[in-house]
Amino acid sequence: MAVAGVHPRVAQAAMRHSRIELTTNFYTDPALLDVNGAVNALPDFMGKHV
Repeated sequence: MAVAGVHPRVAQAAMRHSRIELTTNFYTDPALLDVNGAVNALPDFMGKHV
């Protein structure tokens, strides 16, 4: 679900886990997450300096 972009809280509800830690720590493989893509999608907070 994480690879598909499903929010962790939605995944928790779908899997009927009582704690978000169970969903994120045991059922999410960090190696499959697009961390670089997520960082690149952030807005440019520093602004463009010419």
